[in-house]
Amino acid sequence: MAKKKTKKEVPVIGGKFITNDELTSVKAAVEAVNRLQMQVGGIELQKHDLMHTMKMKTDVLEAVQKTLEEKYGDVSIDIVTGEMKDNAPNTEN
Repeated sequence: MAKKKTKKEVPVIGGKFITNDELTSVKAAVEAVNRLQMQVGGIELQKHDLMHTMKMKTDVLEAVQKTLEEKYGDVSIDIVTGEMKDNAPNTEN
């Protein structure tokens, strides 16, 4: 007589088992969390790269500002028109 196939069960503590459906659900949830953790790690690397790039660009901006201040003194520059205005305090009263 042929044996009837039963659902394969996975052993746990004390020889007890969860069902295959439960195991599948747990595996799917763990895999989803692992994928998300990998994505977060990738985003953190992108963030680090962007922060480094921003620091380099800020350094360039500060160097340009210093050069302009040495050439024109303490002025404000309209970055749309290039017009300069003196930042010296107004002593007229």
